[in-house]
Formats: sequence, structure tokens, C-alpha cells
Amino acid sequence: MPPDAHDNIRSGERGRAVAWLARQLAQAQGRVAEPGDNPLFDQALLRQVKQFQLTEGLIPDGVVGPRTLMRLAGVADRTAPKLSRKQGKE
Repeated sequence: MPPDAHDNIRSGERGRAVAWLARQLAQAQGRVAEPGDNPLFDQALLRQVKQFQLTEGLIPDGVVGPRTLMRLAGVADRTAPKLSRKQGKE
């Protein structure tokens, strides 16, 4: 989980939780995160969050809440439990 995490990580925030978010999103996208001393949750990061949420079947609201955090945390930890949708009978 991100350092200094609170309920949600939102656009406009800065700090270690935002740096963690950027690293996790970069890893999910197969790229290297750009280093930064005081990263900002800006419009570019917001677009990445929404794309990740959409890809993961989450509501793409751009707010990094508990469900998005769990999915992002699982990006690096391949041993983490995964949630799956239960298949219904037709």
C-alpha cells in the first residue's frame, strides 16, 4: 500500500502516496516511472488512473480509493489475492 495513504488519493495532491501511485501505474503499463522530488497528481496522472480503472473494470472516476488501491497494490505483488467476478448462470 502507498506510504502516508489515507482514504483516497485525489487530483491536486502531492507527496509520497502520489509517487507510489505514479510508480504503480507505470509498472502496470510496462514502463519506467519518471522520478520526481514532489510529484503532483496532475491531469496526465488523472488520465492514467482513469485508464487503469477502466481496464480493471472499475468506475473510471479518477479517485484512487480502496478498490483502485487494491488493484494497484496487486500490480507489483503477483502473490496477492485477486478478486474476480462470479460467473452467473444464463
